[in-house]
Amino acid sequence: MLVGTPMVQLQGDDALPLQPRKVKRWLKALPMADMGETTRRLLQALQALNGRSLPPAERLEIMELLHPSLLMVQDHLGRHFINRSLPLPPRGLQIAHIAGELLAETSTGYLRVLRDLRGIKKTGLSTRQLTTAIYQGLNMLGAQQRHAARLYLPAPPGTWQAMHELLADAEYHGILHQELTDEQSKQRTPAQAYLQAALLALAAPLTLRQGESDRLHRHLEAHCATCHIGSDALPDHAGMLYRIDLRSDRAPD
Repeated sequence: MLVGTPMVQLQGDDALPLQPRKVKRWLKALPMADMGETTRRLLQALQALNGRSLPPAERLEIMELLHPSLLMVQDHLGRHFINRSLPLPPRGLQIAHIAGELLAETSTGYLRVLRDLRGIKKTGLSTRQLTTAIYQGLNMLGAQQRHAARLYLPAPPGTWQAMHELLADAEYHGILHQELTDEQSKQRTPAQAYLQAALLALAAPLTLRQGESDRLHRHLEAHCATCHIGSDALPDHAGMLYRIDLRSDRAPD
């Protein structure tokens, strides 16, 4: 069960260790037959991790170790509210809220990697690690946007400001178009992760029918690479031009 059980601070063997090797053992010990308990442990682990000071490389490594389990839990939670009749019943609404909390804490974990690097000349991270942190952060923020759209809610405050932070980080480090292989074995770039979310926002997902925003998001995955982010204010061949304000907390317009 996921509803009606208060969060209890994890202690002892249930608490997330801060050494990557021990994190692997911690993940193997998760009670996967009890998804409610697994969800609680992962959420509290993220909250504890985000509240601790760690070298960026170690934080990123732990986040990447947690990532597959977090995706699996999100998939399980989604069965209780995705494409279900709205308004959701109380149990479905509470589960959707837990899913939103998980996404927010996951986004924060990747954001902290980049925020802790700012002002440091030598980051200690490779190009691949920097690209991973930025891409995963953008991807998780985009997931928050889609999660809200499923419930016909605007993106949580701070979502677009955080996306713009990461977009600026990618430009600063020269990795906006650096490719990496995602969990679906697809070649992706930070620019594509941002553009996929931006194009979905331009489609006004709160006006779409139920389920259409998810279908559109999947469609945009294959087509966002045809869009261009640049400083030149020149319309494309179709006369289209949208503005990104990196200092704002709003989608392109």
